[in-house]
Amino acid sequence: MGSDKTSTMKSGDPAAQALLADRSAVYIVLARGFSQPDETVLDFLRQCDQAGPRGDSDVGTSLAALLASIRDGDLDKLQQAYMRLFDPVNGPFPYESEHKTGHDFAKANILADIMGFYRAFGVEPSGDRADHMAAELEFMHLLTLKEHYAAGKGDQEHATLCREAGQKFFRDHLSLWTEGLLAAMRASLSKDDRDHHLFYEHLMSLLECFISSEKETLP
Repeated sequence: MGSDKTSTMKSGDPAAQALLADRSAVYIVLARGFSQPDETVLDFLRQCDQAGPRGDSDVGTSLAALLASIRDGDLDKLQQAYMRLFDPVNGPFPYESEHKTGHDFAKANILADIMGFYRAFGVEPSGDRADHMAAELEFMHLLTLKEHYAAGKGDQEHATLCREAGQKFFRDHLSLWTEGLLAAMRASLSKDDRDHHLFYEHLMSLLECFISSEKETLP
């Protein structure tokens, strides 16, 4: 993943479709990984053995390691690890606006822009804030899935709409704060003298290499 530009591939081309399917699968695995763990999340991840890219790519290797780490995972331990990692008082906080400097109105503008993207595609986040990492990843999953479906039907107009929205959302939001969040997460883990779940180390590795791959894939 990452070596081919989706924009250079003919819509509906098997290689382009396979790449879209792989990207969409990785996005939803990451989205579930950054969600607060419960039985539904755990069951979903355990059923993703065949999801996403395979082979010796960095993304494929990281994805396989992540899914292997959760196969026999204990939900209670995973929940404890999540709460220690994303300390609700001291952070790090998995919200885009918390990684931006500026006044409250600047953060409000970020949230408003994100909601503009979501509502344009009929998405209304439930439960947590719209700028949660899980929500942004799931939105990118939705866009790549919609692009895949439209391209497969030969609907180039809709495929292009989804692709361009994904490019802009990735450029203006997701790609801008991932590095900062990962640095904060790693700092949090390094300070924690209690055992933390290996799952989150693999989750960070997958997010890092996938975002790097997406920067090459998306023009």
